[in-house]
Amino acid sequence: HVMTFTFDDQRRDFLFSIKPEYAELIVDGFKTVELRRRFTNNVSVGAIALIYCTSPTQAIIGAAYIKAVECLPVKEIWSKYKELAKVERTAFDTYFSGRDEGFAIFLDKAKRFEKELSASKLRKRFGFVAPQSFVYLPKEYYSLLRNEQLQAPH
Repeated sequence: HVMTFTFDDQRRDFLFSIKPEYAELIVDGFKTVELRRRFTNNVSVGAIALIYCTSPTQAIIGAAYIKAVECLPVKEIWSKYKELAKVERTAFDTYFSGRDEGFAIFLDKAKRFEKELSASKLRKRFGFVAPQSFVYLPKEYYSLLRNEQLQAPH
C-alpha cells in the first residue's frame, strides 16, 4: 500500500532545509518535532512539510504533515520536547542563542520518498535555491511533485 501526499493550491505548504542527521531521523519517523528560531503560527490543517536534506545529500528526501505549531520560551521547548526533537543540548543552545522564544513544529506521518528529488534537477527546472531555514513551497512545484508520484512505501 502506497501513501501519496496531496498538494492543494488552496493551502500553503512548506519546504524545510534540514541537516542530514536530522532529515534522516524525520523521514524514518524517529524525530517528530522540528525546531525553528522563526516560523509562523499560520499553518493550515493538512499542511505538508517537504524535507530538503542539505549538503552532502542536497535533495528533497521525503515529507511529513504539520500537525501543530507551538511558539514557546526556549527553556520550555528544551524541557518539553528535547526527546522528540532528537537534539543535543549544545546544538540546541547554539541554535537558539540570543532568542527568548522559538517554535516547535509537530510532524506526523513522515515518509521517505521512493526516489529523491535532487537539487540539481530542481535548479534546472525552477531555479531552485535551498532555503536558509524554510520557505513556503512555491506553487509551480506542485505539478512536478504530482508528476513525480512522490510516493512512500507504506
